[in-house]
Amino acid sequence: MAAAPAEHAIVLGATFPDYLSFEKAFHEYCEKTGYVFSKDGKTVESANRKIRNPALHFKPEFRYQVITFQCKHFGDYASKGKGIRKFQISNKIGCKASLRLSADRQKNCLEIRHFEDEHSHPFVTEFGEPFFFTLCLVGLYNCVPVSRSCKGWQL
Repeated sequence: MAAAPAEHAIVLGATFPDYLSFEKAFHEYCEKTGYVFSKDGKTVESANRKIRNPALHFKPEFRYQVITFQCKHFGDYASKGKGIRKFQISNKIGCKASLRLSADRQKNCLEIRHFEDEHSHPFVTEFGEPFFFTLCLVGLYNCVPVSRSCKGWQL
């Protein structure tokens, strides 16, 4: 007999009654896999302002009408500069892993509409086999200050 799928598992087509239940499941997924995602989305407040009929408004518990999560290494780096400041560090290495969660009025839930789970890079651990990868990309990136401001630095 096949095992029943875990409640609120992160799989394509999974549904969630509210954003908090999705957030909990997604946090567990990220801890289990070890990958880090960035997010971008449209809030239900923003979407509801454009909908005149209050009966069609999204529930506030959804928090987002649509939200996309992408691996922090998603996409390819494309320089937009003129080459004056060379050797800029980027986390983009061509990974395609992403997830899109959308609010569905008919089902009255949040649903995972797109889920690409294949990463094009190894799991980044602090120690272990992919440590060299960590040292090159993450270690150097963390050594660079977030801003170029020198406030508070003692030289």
